[in-house]
Parts: sequence; structure tokens; C-alpha cells
Amino acid sequence: MKKSTILLISVAVLLIIYLLFRAWTGGATPTPAEQQTKVMGPYGSWMTYEAPSKLFSASFPAKPEYGTNLTRDDLGITTRTNEMYGAEDKDSSVYLVSVVRYFTHGDSLPLADEQMMSNVMYDTLDSEKGNQLVGFRKEQLAGRPALAFTIQNGSVTMEVITLTNKNDLIILTYVSDAANYKFDNFQHFINSFKLGDVN
Repeated sequence: MKKSTILLISVAVLLIIYLLFRAWTGGATPTPAEQQTKVMGPYGSWMTYEAPSKLFSASFPAKPEYGTNLTRDDLGITTRTNEMYGAEDKDSSVYLVSVVRYFTHGDSLPLADEQMMSNVMYDTLDSEKGNQLVGFRKEQLAGRPALAFTIQNGSVTMEVITLTNKNDLIILTYVSDAANYKFDNFQHFINSFKLGDVN
């Protein structure tokens, strides 16, 4: 058999395989974003963000917006700072990290760690009419004891986990409506959370 005939047969076989593959996949060629998702997984488009204060880093679906304020006593002395970082996903779900740093008790918090975390749960529950506590559990996050809880209000679910670190109270929150709720996304968010080296 001539080399040109063998080459022609090889090209024909490759063309048939390609046409069968396109028919099997519906003729769709994956977009670059779809290819990236397949290569990098479902969180390939998320970004690791480090807080300017260096208190933590975490993976967000987009670059988070950042805000901070100070709380002062009657003498004008700063008693705590409040930092909040929030990002919205394409499906309108919201991811938040809040850090409250207390300055009035040295290198500790004004109350015992467990009491501080419980207060977060009950304050969140009382913050909005119609909030219902679905459940809570003790966990570990970033090597620290943590309290996780779920609150529902109509079709909205809020997953929260709170922990303490020295004189910081840290709260991670995921808010989503029922149609877009994905516990795996919250799990990815909290699993990516790391404490910084700042005292």
C-alpha cells in the first residue's frame, strides 16, 4: 500500500472519530471558562484574599469589599475595631468575614471564649424578625474551637461559624436564598480560612 493511501486512511479515521465525538458531545466546544473549571475545579475562579490588617486570609468568589470602624468609650479611647469583608457570588449569595478586635482587656476578650461565641449566635438570631435557629454544633476552624449555626428566615438561609483568637472575635457568614443554597460553597469558604500571624 502506498504511503499516500495510508495517510489518507489515517486522516479519514481521525475525521470520523472527531465527528463522532462532536455528535456525542452535542457539537459544543467548551468555553475557556468551562475549560478552566474542569482543570481547576468548581472554585477555580475564586480568589485567595489576605486582609490588609493581616489578621486572616480566605477564598472568596470575588474580591471582597472592605470596611472598618472604631468604637470609643466616653473618654475617646478606642475599645474595639470592627472590620468587615464581603463578596457576592454570581448567584447573589454573600460571603462575609467580620473581625472584632477588643483593646480593653489586654490579650484576651471581655468574656470567656464560649460565651462570646454563644452571644454571636443569639445576637444574630435576635437581629431580624422571623429568624429561626435550625441547629448549632461545636467545630474546629483554623485550629481553634468554633461554634457553627444555621439560621433560616423564609427562603433565606444563613450559615455562620464564629471563633476567637486572643483578643479577636471572628465571624464567617454565608447568606443565600433556597434556590441558590450550596452548603459545599460555605464549606469551601470556611476550609480556606487561615489566621494571620498578627498578635
